[in-house]
Amino acid sequence: MNPIQNGLTSDERAHIVELDSASAERKRANALSEHLDLMIDEFKRIKALCASHDMPRSLAGEIAGLCDRAVTNTTQRVPLIAQRDEWERKFWELDVQWSERFRSEKQLATKVQAENAALRDAIEALHDAVEGKRFDDASVADLLNGAMRIPSANTRNEAR
Repeated sequence: MNPIQNGLTSDERAHIVELDSASAERKRANALSEHLDLMIDEFKRIKALCASHDMPRSLAGEIAGLCDRAVTNTTQRVPLIAQRDEWERKFWELDVQWSERFRSEKQLATKVQAENAALRDAIEALHDAVEGKRFDDASVADLLNGAMRIPSANTRNEAR
């Protein structure tokens, strides 16, 4: 397992695999698309060369027709560009979902850490009061009021 994936849930690891897969498919689609674009450009170049050279009109017309059909067939029968665009859209959609999930989980973790720090401070203060046998009404009331401001576990779960 990749060290970066340690501590991730199975859903998060699956999401990373989806992103990797989408990225690999996008690279393959781009390579094929570039090859098809090159082929189309070559057919157009051949057609232009035939028109500019001295050759029988029927032969130039036949070559031009073959080139036109090759370009048309390539663009119509190979829906690669549409497929590439769909993969790219899915890739960015997954990337946005991942970013939003990461951001919300980071915000939640920051909030929980702050709550835990406040609870830890209240417990330490209570411990110090017990150890020092300081039980005057004002200090106990302050400690209890501080502890009461800390949201309960139910409040934390509702935030999720």
